[in-house]
Amino acid sequence: MILQRLTTAIRQQSWSQILTEILIVVIGIFLGLQVTDWNEKRQDRSDESMFLVRLHEDMLLMEDIPSRVVDRRMNLLTSLVAASDLVLGKSEIDQLTKKECFAIGDSHIVSMSIPGLPSLAELQNEGRLGILRDSELRLELITLQQRNQTFKELIIEVGLYQVNLSREFPALIPARPYFDEALKEYQISYQCDLKAMQSSAAFIGGLGMNIDAYDAYLRDGLIPWRAQAQKVHKLLDFALELNH
Repeated sequence: MILQRLTTAIRQQSWSQILTEILIVVIGIFLGLQVTDWNEKRQDRSDESMFLVRLHEDMLLMEDIPSRVVDRRMNLLTSLVAASDLVLGKSEIDQLTKKECFAIGDSHIVSMSIPGLPSLAELQNEGRLGILRDSELRLELITLQQRNQTFKELIIEVGLYQVNLSREFPALIPARPYFDEALKEYQISYQCDLKAMQSSAAFIGGLGMNIDAYDAYLRDGLIPWRAQAQKVHKLLDFALELNH
């Protein structure tokens, strides 16, 4: 209809009508674009709210699955260092505690399940990360994703240098499995022969390698990963107005 009126106006050289018809078309296009933009923004806000909830659920899962393992790993290094002092004869104590003996036996274990962030991956794959309006949250999410990958690679690298002491020196630190009723899972108990350990240069060398590797695992992997996860969780709580 507008095109027909515009064609007629051109034939009749009715410039005022031509201008009016053109303005109608321009204004119509402008309003149409505004409505489309408004609808897209409204959809983005709706999707943002949904993804914030999903991201928060992902974070809860990420922190919940390894939480017990994280606490174990953090506490083990202290006992491991104390145990090494006894093995190296730096202490007058002549007996390892159960915790110290366990730390030596488990000093080669750094494996840990690190859940990903599927909702973040979905946003990235769709090229819609920008719907998250909080620029700090976007940056920290990407940083956490990178930290996850770096941590996984570090676990593999550290594992190459660690020694399973109970397997390599079964007479010095024999291992026995048992079922822990409290944890509802199988655990390993160790018996440590401190004097035999102190007289074995190979054992002391292996223990030293494990301590160095375990320290790197905590310092460069677990501790910064956990701090980053907690930072993202805090930002998500703020965005969702949660307090827990």
